[in-house]
Parts: sequence; C-alpha cells; structure tokens
Amino acid sequence: KVEGLYQMRPMPKRTEALMKDRYGFEDPADWSQGEADGSPTLYIGGPENGFVYFESSQSPEEIVNKTEVVRWDVRATSDSANPRYWRYDNYDYTISDRGPVATPKNELAASYGYTWRGVRSLRDREFGIAGGELIILDLRTMEVLAVRKSFSVAKIHVTGGLNWEFSYFCPASLRPLRRERVVNKLYYPFSFIFQVLRPINFNRSAP
Repeated sequence: KVEGLYQMRPMPKRTEALMKDRYGFEDPADWSQGEADGSPTLYIGGPENGFVYFESSQSPEEIVNKTEVVRWDVRATSDSANPRYWRYDNYDYTISDRGPVATPKNELAASYGYTWRGVRSLRDREFGIAGGELIILDLRTMEVLAVRKSFSVAKIHVTGGLNWEFSYFCPASLRPLRRERVVNKLYYPFSFIFQVLRPINFNRSAP
C-alpha cells in the first residue's frame, strides 16, 4: 500500500559520448532508456499498477524528454519560485483525457525512495564489464530495505570501442505480475522496486 516514490538520485540522460565512455559512465548496469527519458512515466499510472505519485529533484524539463515534456501540466504553487522537489501525478497513457500534472514542492510526501551507485573492481572496465547497485530505502528511518547488484557487459567492436546501450546484463528483469524473467532494459529499475514496494492500487488479477 505504497502511494509514492522518491527518486533520490536522477539517472543521467543518454548521449553518444556517455554510451561509449568505458571508464566515465558510473553505472551502465542499472541505467535504462525508460528512466533516462522520463522517470515519472515508469512509476505512476498505466496498466502496470504503478504508484499514485513520483517525486524528484528534477523539473519536467530535466526529467522528461523533449517530445513528452509539453504533455505535463505544471501547476503553480507557493513553492514555485525555487522548489527543492517536483511531484508528478496523474499519468496514465491508457486514458486519453487524463493529463499528467507536475507540481513544485519544498517538502517530500513519499516515505520510500531509491538511489543507485556504480560498483568497481580491478580491471573490470578494461574487459567491458560494469557493476552497479540499486538501493531502496525507508526515508523515515533511512533503513535499507533492499539492494540489487547488477552487472553489464558492453558490446565491444573490433576497433576497440564499446557501447553500453545494447549491453548484456544480469540479473534479467522480472515481469512483476507474472514473475517471469525477461530481457527488458526499458523498465529495469521498476521491476525490482515493484518486488519490494507494492503500490496501493496493486491489482494481482491484472493481466
């Protein structure tokens, strides 16, 4: 019965330079195109029984890709001048007349959050291997509720260059409702968080 989720550390946006950076890309293992292009759309609403709201330090222009940002209705509040946080609500792409809302805030409402970090070992990047951890916390006590350690193996070209975007990764995603392992990097953070924090409107009978 979790209503909202706080993104403690935003995921970097995709760039060609980032995807080819052997040593500078901190955590290719937990990176996902879906989160980098628009974290709120991964976690709230839609047919995946998402959370009611999503909170982040990033504004709509920072967190959503350029083609989608115009869809968000930014609501002015007393915190609009220099907000510490943004709250994202009401996103459901299965309902055409329901517009998503972004609201500036100076206080968090969420009781749970998640963050990530890269994990390094000797000579891992030399061989095109990267590790990372996705961490879920109780924001009231700062207790760590769960950690997923992931690894990614980049595709290495004959020229010696590599690309993290289409890398192989382990563990595979878990389809939340069917508990099936699937190769899907688009929703990679959500599939793990969903196992630990069940949204308040979760419907186990959904397809």
